Amino acid sequence: MQHITKRRSHAAYYLGASLSALALAAVAGTAIAQDTPPAESQVVVVTGIRGSLQKAMNVKKNAVGVVDAISSEDIGKFPDSNLAAAVQRIPGVTISRTSTGKASQVTIRGFGPSFNETLLDGRQASAGNGNRSFDFSGVGADFVGEVDVLKTPDASLSSGAIGATINIKYP
Repeated sequence: MQHITKRRSHAAYYLGASLSALALAAVAGTAIAQDTPPAESQVVVVTGIRGSLQKAMNVKKNAVGVVDAISSEDIGKFPDSNLAAAVQRIPGVTISRTSTGKASQVTIRGFGPSFNETLLDGRQASAGNGNRSFDFSGVGADFVGEVDVLKTPDASLSSGAIGATINIKYP
């Protein structure tokens, strides 16, 4: 009889110890959670096609002269191999292709590539071929944030563009 009572007391002891440990773990977890500051939530804004159109409209609205713009959202819609192929979607812009069919140079409103000025983030891009025509075949369309084609002269830019000024903006 005494043996059964001893077993019950050991079982009660183990049960009490495990419940105490469980209660302490729950209380300790709550205390740690109360000490940490709440995490700040991040805001995610999805603009889609309307954001792209609004951005292009704002460029045209805030410009002094005739400006057409294409943003990265518009560029990403088409599988263009380089930036010249993407820029040809702007009205008044045509491209010249190499012998392999790759788009390389831009003609705007009938003025050839040597009459246009190309800017990279507002700085004049060097041609590297002896004249002013810029070779777009090395500029990937995926890495560009926005392209502005200024078809009229602007006092804030250099006076080197007779045809147009192409400003390539990176993100």
